[in-house]
Amino acid sequence: MTDVSDRIAVLSPQRQELLAALRRKDANAAKAASPGPRPRGTTEPAPLSYAQRRLWFVDQLGGSVAYSAPVVHRIKGPLDVPALADGLRQVITRHESLRTLFPERDGEPVQLVAEIAEPVIAVRSVEHLPFAEREQAAQDLLHAEVDTPFDLSTGPVMRATAIRLTPEDHIFVLNIHHITSDQISMGVLVRELAECYTARTEGREPVLTELPVTYSDYAVWQRELMSGQRLVDGMAFWEKQLAGLSTLDVPTDRPRPARMSNKGAETALWLRPEIIPALRQTGAASGTSPFMTLLAAFVALLSRYTGEEDIAVGTTSAGRETEEVASLIGFFVNTLVLRTDLSGDPTFEQLLARVKQSVLDSHAHADVPFDLIVEQVHPVRDPSRPPLTPVLFQQDNTPDCALALPGLDVRLDDDFDPGTAKYDLLVSVRVWDHAARVHLQYNTELFDLETVERFLRSYEALLEAAIANPATPVTALPVLPADQAETVLREWNNTGTEPLGPECLHQMFERHVDARPSDTAVVAGGRHYTFAEIDAKANQLAHHLRARGVTTGSLVAIHLPMGVDYVIGVQAILKAGAAFVPIDPEYPTARIEFILSDSAVPVIITTAGRLTADATIVEIDGKDAQAIASSPSSRPQVTVEPEDTCYVIFTSGSTGTPKGVVLRHRGVANNLNDLHTRFAVGSGDSVLALSSPSFDMSVYEIIGVPGAGGTVILPEPELARDPAHWVDLINDYGVTLWNSAPALLDLLLTQVEQSADIPPSTLRLALLGGDWVPVTMPDRLRAFVPELEFISLGGATEASIHSIIYPVDAVDPKWTAIPYGWPMANQEAYILDDNLQPVPIGVPGELHLGGIGVASGYLNRPELTESKFVDRDGRIIYKTGDLARWRADGVIELLGRKDFMVKVNGLRIELGEIESVLRGHDAVAEAVVMARTDSVGDRHLVGYVLSESGVQSEELRALVESSLPSYMVPSGFVVLDEFPLSHNGKVDRKALAQHGGRRAVVVSEPPSGPLEERIAEAWRSVLGVTELNRTDDFFAVGGDSFKAVRVARLIDNALPVIAVFRNPTIEGLAQYVTEDLTDGVRPLIHRLTPDRPHASINLVCVPYGGGNAVAYQPLADALDETFVLWSVDLPGHDLSDLSPLESIQDVTVRCAEEIREKVTGPVVLYGQCAGVATTLLLARQLESIGVPVVATFMGAVLPDLDPERSWRMVKEGTEDQLLQHMRRLGGFDGALDEEDIVGILRVVRHDLAEMVQLWLRELDVEVTKVSGPVHCIVGDDDPATGNFETRYVDWGRYGSATSLSVVRGGGHYFCKHRPAEVAAIVKDKLRGGRSQ
Repeated sequence: MTDVSDRIAVLSPQRQELLAALRRKDANAAKAASPGPRPRGTTEPAPLSYAQRRLWFVDQLGGSVAYSAPVVHRIKGPLDVPALADGLRQVITRHESLRTLFPERDGEPVQLVAEIAEPVIAVRSVEHLPFAEREQAAQDLLHAEVDTPFDLSTGPVMRATAIRLTPEDHIFVLNIHHITSDQISMGVLVRELAECYTARTEGREPVLTELPVTYSDYAVWQRELMSGQRLVDGMAFWEKQLAGLSTLDVPTDRPRPARMSNKGAETALWLRPEIIPALRQTGAASGTSPFMTLLAAFVALLSRYTGEEDIAVGTTSAGRETEEVASLIGFFVNTLVLRTDLSGDPTFEQLLARVKQSVLDSHAHADVPFDLIVEQVHPVRDPSRPPLTPVLFQQDNTPDCALALPGLDVRLDDDFDPGTAKYDLLVSVRVWDHAARVHLQYNTELFDLETVERFLRSYEALLEAAIANPATPVTALPVLPADQAETVLREWNNTGTEPLGPECLHQMFERHVDARPSDTAVVAGGRHYTFAEIDAKANQLAHHLRARGVTTGSLVAIHLPMGVDYVIGVQAILKAGAAFVPIDPEYPTARIEFILSDSAVPVIITTAGRLTADATIVEIDGKDAQAIASSPSSRPQVTVEPEDTCYVIFTSGSTGTPKGVVLRHRGVANNLNDLHTRFAVGSGDSVLALSSPSFDMSVYEIIGVPGAGGTVILPEPELARDPAHWVDLINDYGVTLWNSAPALLDLLLTQVEQSADIPPSTLRLALLGGDWVPVTMPDRLRAFVPELEFISLGGATEASIHSIIYPVDAVDPKWTAIPYGWPMANQEAYILDDNLQPVPIGVPGELHLGGIGVASGYLNRPELTESKFVDRDGRIIYKTGDLARWRADGVIELLGRKDFMVKVNGLRIELGEIESVLRGHDAVAEAVVMARTDSVGDRHLVGYVLSESGVQSEELRALVESSLPSYMVPSGFVVLDEFPLSHNGKVDRKALAQHGGRRAVVVSEPPSGPLEERIAEAWRSVLGVTELNRTDDFFAVGGDSFKAVRVARLIDNALPVIAVFRNPTIEGLAQYVTEDLTDGVRPLIHRLTPDRPHASINLVCVPYGGGNAVAYQPLADALDETFVLWSVDLPGHDLSDLSPLESIQDVTVRCAEEIREKVTGPVVLYGQCAGVATTLLLARQLESIGVPVVATFMGAVLPDLDPERSWRMVKEGTEDQLLQHMRRLGGFDGALDEEDIVGILRVVRHDLAEMVQLWLRELDVEVTKVSGPVHCIVGDDDPATGNFETRYVDWGRYGSATSLSVVRGGGHYFCKHRPAEVAAIVKDKLRGGRSQ
């Protein structure tokens, strides 16, 4: 079978078609047990085929032109339009599918054969226009036709238009919906149309073969065929074939929209003719067709683009298995999924064999409808992409679709682009004897033309290399054309310059000592220290260090808090020819001991009584103070070279232990001098020293700015974490430079924005690095300092602080992140795959840094150094572990981490180091730590531990705190009995992140009283936790200095941050705060606005179908002080609420009573979508118990005129149909797991059922009107409220009057997305407004 299939595959399309006909003829004789389609013998409507059902359902979600199939011809000569129309009429008569409609019968779509719609050909003329304008006018008419959707229920499903430019120049377009045709059908259509036209002009009958069956016969036969054992066997194959299939994510130019768009465009690549022989030879040598070879190259390219080894692409099969349907027009094509395993680094030759087997296996089961496969395997529901695979690769071997009409010059517009796309990427390949074309249709919501053109060029480069040498491993095949490789490797790394200043760090400082000795170098504790003073003290300490054994190249630990002594100590170590090893005194003892042991420093600078170690300890304020003071103040005569080590900083290590990064003077000095030169940093500039000594950004503050002649301002130790103090320092000293991680600047901005502090107007330059910079941050800072330069910096400790720079000018509203930037002076950036091959522009890869700043390696870690500092083409580059990609303009975009190292508040953390500590607990069998973003947007660490005996979070926290710095202590712990695993047996981190687990928290002392509850609510808001004891320590349950600032502001803007540090429990902080709060109880209705004693209107809101009380928070925030908003929390509507769903008759009785008890003053009701039914009953119930309802607002729905049909849809519609309906309306636009989706759909179906039952009960009866008006609010982009301009009056039967208000551009959920406009409408109507 394999040999025969291979031989067939290399035949020309025409010979394949002939052979297929012969095989069908032979197969018919052998299929007595399974005959082909037969006439049904009835004119009753037939069911749809499986493929038709899918397209019908897609059409129900909103008519689009994605599945229109226009064929455009340009006809020159005396076209006989009536003859052409008559010929087309004959074809339509012959093929029932071309006049089939798709109405519903009993809630199911059916095929209904109708009469021919006249006129068969619509004639449009532009002859009345000046000749020069006709072409454009004709093209406008053409695109207007193509852009008009079909109505499948009323038809027609095919439209033909002849656009007349002159009597002998026509554009003829045949536009057919895909539900009734495919590519082979188009060939049948044009051939038969040509025959009928020719026969008419020649005065004879057309010669056409008899059609034994209709498409309706085929649809019935297919349903009979797909039953019993044949379906079971076929489905068993596909379930096995697609088991564990992951979503294929091809890199895009833009984030994928929440719902898939069908906007598209097309382009094509013609392969070089000279490679066609090699293409065929490669296939012949491996027994494969050219299509398989082209497919293998495509699969290889997708693997290289995505980094995945499991690649699945779609393809198509003709679906015409029997002779009876060979000449029918209809939708027969079926979609197959071709899955290929690229594990084990196969050669292209080996990959080709795998692709061949996948193609043969899939085609052997091609009769199983794709839609049945989708239903059976249950792929992840995602409205943003097609099911199973977003990429399709097919062979274009369809018959010629060009009309051949006698006496006319007819040209098929093969390049006509309808502007639609059914997939992210749809590739069609066609191979002729001496040419081959790769046609690509792409989704323009995701890709730009330049991107897909680069993709095709990458495909060409890989394909040519693969067929030239099939023994090449796929990972070694080039994916960059030569010119693109030149750009990304050399042109964008052309950063070389001469040294921009002194190349040793202490010499930078000494230069300004000599030039301006009396200038201020350091300000600390209100005292000014000149360059000469600092230099003299540093010289004295340097002499003392030399006397205590320090020599050139020695490592000297500096164990001092950030202060003037730290600045002096660093300069002294460098002057002595040594390298400093910073050790934060706040580190745990175990961490300090490890650094001292690992670095084996011979000398430690510290203060009296702070440290004991097996090394020479220099106590600057103790036993060594006198000797230091008596040492010479002149500079030591020590030779230091630019290649010498200047410092060693210990960073978090993935193996469970920190690692020391060894930096050289030349690289660090280059970085500092680059910044000074770019931004003219010098005398008169000053910077706050806010960074921890363990963070390499501190080097710029204590060495860089003084090294440029500027001043470093040191905060008071007691107030070092208080942003109010920072503001004071900036204004008191006229600070000009800001240098920090983004988290610190966020605290400063929050302080200035929420207080009466004088803004930091003296700042002229902000340098941000070490972590992601929020997109809003530049404009937040420029709101106070409009002319400030905002600079985003990137890099790694292993490459001398900063390597990448991006000046942020105007912030692009489309940005989701600040661009990373481009290499700085004498530095290089490479984005490579796992085999150190450059990746194409736009494709993610690992960022590697090179150039002068690359570190020497890791201290005493030769194996780790070898793995992270790699040789590429004779140059040492550092593997950052960051995922990044090039933009087309040479700017790098940072995408995240490749490994499990993360950054939290700008500090780099190896998660493996924390995991290693947790595994050291006797009760912990396994541990995983992840960085999570909480509900308030803060990034924090969470530890997941596997423990059968159970373990308390306090134990785990104490364990980590004893070994690691505070910033590496997880804010929360989750204890599990087992970890979720992926299909390959590894811990599934995505699933783990969604796992609630058994939280190691016991609430024994909940907050007591209104004030403590108020404080607890602030904690919950900031920390994202729910379970709190009044004695819990703020910092033990996830707090840090950043969160402490936010908590203080939430409790009281006047509350000093230091109060949170000094009173870290709810109980203790309550004693500090003196005001009281009122604690509210919230059963069925909840107040979402603040307490407003002077409000005059109570707006009670009922959520939309599937929603809960929180849905109205945006509206509550948008209402002014005259309103109090109460939101109804219906039982069972919150996913965490296990209460049963109740009928709206029951719940409105209780709700009305609660409103009467709690709400004082006028009541206005608002309901949205399915919530209008509850709203209507609630209004009636309130009035029945004496509570007047001033007005009722009904949003996003109109009274149902056909509730019986709606009832069938609610009761009989599948979960998928309901889900797609909700997504068409704009729902389910967030990240939800399967369990959440199922739960919400259950509530949605209940709410819809309750609403439709109300419409049914009140369909033909007198209804009880509410005494006030019913105001209708709709969005004009909401598909649920069509014809609202006239239909809104249907609300009139439910109230004393009605009105219409329109949210322009609003979708179905306008109350959520456009709350300010809804608030304005409500207020206007209550004042008697009448405008729409």
